[in-house]
Amino acid sequence: MGLTTAVDGLLRAGLPGLFGGASPPIALAVTRVDLIVDPLPQATALSEPRAYDGVDTLPFAAAGPYQLSQPPAAGPRRVWLARDTGRLTLSDAQTVWDATDPRKFTLVLDGVDVTGVTGVGVQYMVIAVRTDLTATETVHIGLTGDPAAVEKAESLVLAAVALDRATLLTASTVNDGVYGSTVVTDSLTVTGSSTIDGGRAIALKAHLRFTGSRALRADEGVAIKHIGIPGSVGRPVDIAIDVDA
Repeated sequence: MGLTTAVDGLLRAGLPGLFGGASPPIALAVTRVDLIVDPLPQATALSEPRAYDGVDTLPFAAAGPYQLSQPPAAGPRRVWLARDTGRLTLSDAQTVWDATDPRKFTLVLDGVDVTGVTGVGVQYMVIAVRTDLTATETVHIGLTGDPAAVEKAESLVLAAVALDRATLLTASTVNDGVYGSTVVTDSLTVTGSSTIDGGRAIALKAHLRFTGSRALRADEGVAIKHIGIPGSVGRPVDIAIDVDA
């Protein structure tokens, strides 16, 4: 859930003498061993439909077209260009939304300097229901090579993980269609080190918290137009109330 990539990147960047270069002295392999999801109760608690902020970062493709990862609800939308030097917020006139598909839009970039632009960011409102899951993930850091170098690498990897634990407690969000998931690494511990063929494997255990979301479909959340009794017509609310005095 992003932890293996974060650990691999941390170690390769922080210990280039061990894992860098074309022929590093130690072969590094960060792999996920398992993911154990806590059992869901039969009646999983779902939130009532409510508004949430959706944020997409889309690869820059000049004027587009672009497509949001989730159906947007009515409300303000903020669009910006992500550049090496920071954000450039676009005006409403520079964003043209598709009349038939509210997820699609194009950009009007006449006169805009797009040098260094790497992506297009969009913040918009999503009406969704949510639920929470928890899980435990086990990751192995495999170190293989010369025994003396492996021993040195093992101690340095343990130090790097302990000292930069905060950078590994990452959060990631993915969306596709009406579904989305935010994964937060709440805690990370080193549980041990064992012998593998040609080296050592350091085991990490992480506690994850998932927030799953589903945007409302087209047939959900339809506004109530009339409340009444059989035969009532006209007024939005038309109910005969009999009161015993």
